[in-house]
Amino acid sequence: MYNQINPQKHPLFKKGLLTTPLLENNAAFLLRLLHYAGMPNFKGFEPWGPGKYGVCMTHDVDGPRLLTLFSMLRSFLFGSFRRDTYELSSFFHGLPALF
Repeated sequence: MYNQINPQKHPLFKKGLLTTPLLENNAAFLLRLLHYAGMPNFKGFEPWGPGKYGVCMTHDVDGPRLLTLFSMLRSFLFGSFRRDTYELSSFFHGLPALF
């Protein structure tokens, strides 16, 4: 874990939505809006065929350095004084980047 949010503290987890299919729910909502607006025959687009989906994956790039000295110090303090294992883990993962 590199300075990530503790999963139990994530806003979606707190609302019970961490595994809720947000994109599918929003797509269904937009389809209902189209039907309500007078387009009841609007059909969704399935480029790969019925029931098949494409996936687009990416990653977070913050910069050329893993962690700044400030963020490492913050992670160390949060990890030590708040006993946050995620922050402490982030600190220890950043140590090799200093050398």
